[in-house]
Amino acid sequence: MPTNLDRVQCLLNPDPYAKVRTLAKHNRRTLSAMAAELIEVALRLPKYQDQLEEAEIQVPSREDPRSAMRQPQLKKDARSSPNYQAIVDQVGEGTLNELEDMGLTTIPAEKLDKIKKLLELLG
Repeated sequence: MPTNLDRVQCLLNPDPYAKVRTLAKHNRRTLSAMAAELIEVALRLPKYQDQLEEAEIQVPSREDPRSAMRQPQLKKDARSSPNYQAIVDQVGEGTLNELEDMGLTTIPAEKLDKIKKLLELLG
């Protein structure tokens, strides 16, 4: 799944890899999610907390991209679609609002006949 989160790649010897994989399966998590949790837990250990405090160079953390607000999607007007006339010819003007609500006005004209035939078969 695409994400804007920062990535770390690491190579593991067979024994630690098997242990991380076992934990992932046991916790029903992906290998990546399990490794991320283990890293987060390790960073809270006193050994690493001390090193973080003593580090001369402090790398600032970025804002979590998952917390950014998503912008609302604008609804496309069917009348601006290049397939508008083909849609009207196929289904009639009266159902245009329903088609817009379902997002069906963006279907290419050449697929409308196939969809109509399938719907008749299901009908």
